[in-house]
Amino acid sequence: MRKHKSSSAVAVAEKPAALSFVVVDFPQEAEVIVSSEYTLRIGASADARAVEISLDGGDWLACRPAVGFWWFDWSNFSRIAHRVSARVSTHEGKTHFSDPRKFSVKLPAAGGAVKKTSKISKVKKKLTKMLGDAGINIG
Repeated sequence: MRKHKSSSAVAVAEKPAALSFVVVDFPQEAEVIVSSEYTLRIGASADARAVEISLDGGDWLACRPAVGFWWFDWSNFSRIAHRVSARVSTHEGKTHFSDPRKFSVKLPAAGGAVKKTSKISKVKKKLTKMLGDAGINIG
């Protein structure tokens, strides 16, 4: 019988390093914000040390981490088109940038409310009439 020598060397596959990333989740592209306050949600890789956003090319503003995302509470903004970008700083000292995200703000006129769609108005009128016919006054 002939014996074969077997190699005792075992190839060990190295785990590839996780890719660092940052992305603006919300607002979505071309979203229209109709509230006077809005919280932006940023997604970032697990190696994120800090996440910041820049609105319309302005200063970088710190985001807060919570429930696996990074958040920025925004208010007192103008009724125009906006652009937001995000950047992440990793524990390894690297910085990565998101693609810019375009969105707009359409706030109600001072002291007014956002105009309701005709469909909602029709439903409200119909419900009010039905309730009135049943003897229920909601006015």
